[in-house]
Amino acid sequence: MKKILIPALALLIALVLASCGGGNAPAETTAASPDETTGEPATEPAETTGEPSLPPMPEVSFDAFDAVDGELYRVSVQSVGYDEFWGITVKLELENKTADRSLFFSSSGVSVNGVDLSSYLMSEVPAGKKAAESLTVNDDVLRENGVSSYTEILLDLTVSDANDWLADALGEETVVIRPYGADKVEKFVRAPRETDVVLEDNEKFTVLLTGYEWDEFFGYSVELFLLNKTPGAPLTFRADGVTVNDYVFDSYFSRTVLPGHCAFDRITFFPSELEDAKIKAESDVASIGFKLLALDDDSIFAEPFFEKPVDLKP
Repeated sequence: MKKILIPALALLIALVLASCGGGNAPAETTAASPDETTGEPATEPAETTGEPSLPPMPEVSFDAFDAVDGELYRVSVQSVGYDEFWGITVKLELENKTADRSLFFSSSGVSVNGVDLSSYLMSEVPAGKKAAESLTVNDDVLRENGVSSYTEILLDLTVSDANDWLADALGEETVVIRPYGADKVEKFVRAPRETDVVLEDNEKFTVLLTGYEWDEFFGYSVELFLLNKTPGAPLTFRADGVTVNDYVFDSYFSRTVLPGHCAFDRITFFPSELEDAKIKAESDVASIGFKLLALDDDSIFAEPFFEKPVDLKP
């Protein structure tokens, strides 16, 4: 639905302009031709969007609960909702129990059914106060892969002193939300596709090339699926020395995947870079090269335990 929003708005504007410029002339109406077999007016076929046809998201109904309740702060889950356009919305109540300092609550990611997604939360709460916050999660990639219910949402939350950024965090919490109950939790498992290209598959992780995408506005991207098979350690995947058609690109790719989780991500080449490399259309991309790295830590100083050159011919 999101992909047709802009064209739909353009069509709406065109219709408004047309109606304004029509003067006082009566509008023409065209009756639908009757069906020859029934005599009833013919029904036009429903418009299709090309997106997967999935059942509507099941309704979520549960009482608010305290996911974290400690000496310094409290995190309460108020509700979980779903919107066809915006995706998943988690409403939280953050309470600062301290008497003399502001607390900063932050999160840089969330996982749904074992799929790590990008979502951001930042909130400063004064001493003795509460804050109502909403966390919105774009679920496009889940719907595109056939996920029709969100049975487990994990939010990694860091709490720190808002006035001392150099101090260690006061707490690192994982907020666990199971909207339909613990017995209904289902982990996402991606089914293999004929178009997949295996870049690496070993006992620790799997990296798949799932396709390429060309966009006039956003540029060109290499679509990836990352699976961390380890039971207890996050893995960070990086792409170094990226080239397209032997031109060096500044594209930076780094993605950390939690243990036992997976993620969809992409290496993106922006239009300005493509233009400098004399690439004007998708068909102009002849080769893409980079070094695939895997690390046990997301620190910039960590040494990779895996390196492999990748040479793609789109």
